[in-house]
Amino acid sequence: MPVSSEPVALGLPLEADRLVLRDYREDDLESLHSLWSDSDVAKFIPPKGPRKEEDTKRLLLKALATQLERPRRYFRLAIVLKPDGEFVGDCVCRVHDPDNKEDLTHLLGEAYIGFFLHRRFWGQGYATEIARTLLRFGFEELGLHRIFAWCDRENVASSRVLEKAGMKQEGHFRESVLLGDEWRDPLVYGIIRDETKV
Repeated sequence: MPVSSEPVALGLPLEADRLVLRDYREDDLESLHSLWSDSDVAKFIPPKGPRKEEDTKRLLLKALATQLERPRRYFRLAIVLKPDGEFVGDCVCRVHDPDNKEDLTHLLGEAYIGFFLHRRFWGQGYATEIARTLLRFGFEELGLHRIFAWCDRENVASSRVLEKAGMKQEGHFRESVLLGDEWRDPLVYGIIRDETKV
C-alpha cells in the first residue's frame, strides 16, 4: 500500500504509554539543539561530534518544511513527556521515494526509523517505547510492509532496543560508515509487518 497522498496529519501526534511524538514547531530549536550539541548523543551518528547551531537549524527547517509535503515521506518528530511536554528527544521515520531509483537504501526496506534521546532519559525504557510507536505508525498508519533501522556495532544499548521492539539483526556491514576519520561497522535490523503486533 502506498503512502497516503491525502493532506491529513496521518494520525499525528503519536501517543505512547508515557510519551507523545509530535511534529516540530519553530520554538523547538533550543530543545533540539540541546540534544544534538551533546557529544554523547552524537557519538555514533555521522558526522561525528556535537552539532553546531546552524546544523540544528537546518535539521529543524527541513522537519518543518516536510510537514507540508504530500505525499509526506519524512516524519521528524519531537519526543515529549506526558503530561508536561518536557522535551525527551528526537526521532524520525523516513519513507523512501519509490521513484528514486538511485537511492539504493530502499533495498533495506520501505522506511527507516531512528531515535535519539537526552542522556538523562537513557536506560528507562523510553527508547523501546519510541521504537514500538514508530513501527506501529509505519505499519498501521502508513501501510508499510518492511521497516529497517541501523546502529553502530558498539552501540549495544541501541541494539537491545531494536531487538526488544521485535526487529531482527539482518546484516553487519564492515567499515561502511565514515564517522569522523574512522570507518565503522553498522548493524542493520529489519522487521516485516506480519512479524509484529506493535
